[in-house]
Amino acid sequence: MMNKLEIKDKHDFDSVERIIALGHPENKGYLDEMLSWSIDRNWPIASRIHQYFVDLGVREVERVKNFLLNIDLDARYDLLLELVGKYDLSVLEYLKKDLIYWANSPGSRECEIISLEILVENNLIDREELKNIFQKNVGVYRNY
Repeated sequence: MMNKLEIKDKHDFDSVERIIALGHPENKGYLDEMLSWSIDRNWPIASRIHQYFVDLGVREVERVKNFLLNIDLDARYDLLLELVGKYDLSVLEYLKKDLIYWANSPGSRECEIISLEILVENNLIDREELKNIFQKNVGVYRNY
């Protein structure tokens, strides 16, 4: 019987690599834990975890989306910047409605702006949608 793997701290690259080496979908039971260790982009293991989820792409985007909905705005900003912003276009198209929602949601101008940047940089939003978001949030953007 194999011992359950556990990430012990923000420097535990060995456990992260062992979980990744299990392969997908065999490692699905560890993916929520991995996401929880990726919420601070300054933690050493975070970038490896972000890259793994980028590589998984659409196979685990629903898990990432649900995770983003249930974390604080600082953590959401880090994941939008370091994970979501690095997804390929097909995955971003899946997240388009959520990105538009976050671009329109008060609470964290950083989350609003990074969501908008992802939409614009990937041509996921037309001029009219962009204009509407900008007009709604012009006060936020002036102070950024």
